[in-house]
Amino acid sequence: MEFRTLDDVNRFNAKQRQQLVAMVRDADPEQRTWRPAPEKWSMQEHFEHVALLMQLLTPIVEELTAKAPPATPETTPNVDCLAVMVASGIANTKFKAPPPTEPQGRSVEESFALLEQSHHRMLACVERFPALDTDKVTYLHPAGVAVNLAQLWHLIGLHDNRHIEHMRANAEAWATRDQVQRA
Repeated sequence: MEFRTLDDVNRFNAKQRQQLVAMVRDADPEQRTWRPAPEKWSMQEHFEHVALLMQLLTPIVEELTAKAPPATPETTPNVDCLAVMVASGIANTKFKAPPPTEPQGRSVEESFALLEQSHHRMLACVERFPALDTDKVTYLHPAGVAVNLAQLWHLIGLHDNRHIEHMRANAEAWATRDQVQRA
């Protein structure tokens, strides 16, 4: 998928959020808390981490939104964060979760409530993006890569996607756990 417009990113992020919520909602309680290996997170822990990261990033996005100057007729926002991550060489890098976003043992329901609260605030900012020059305000990713405001919104969807992939791997491991244990 190409990410040329804010609408492209909004569609992508909405799809990621739907998949993320559906994966957790559709898993049974035992599967949600099961870890495929001691060092790996459970589905519930991945979901909590996403909620905590959203909680951490929402005030940053709110602040950047407030600082962004108005768009001009010439404004064409650069929304593609994936291209930035690929160009910087960190697209497939695994990062350690910042301490405030490490799972703390919240239930799925608690994480969902946290995610919903942050998500509504985030969407209120995103609705303002078309009227703003989102290229003029930046966020410095912990890996040292600067992204603009619209790219940060895209990065959130890419992050969700990364955790969806981990949760799919958990679900696949869960489905074959009996076979592995018997071998």
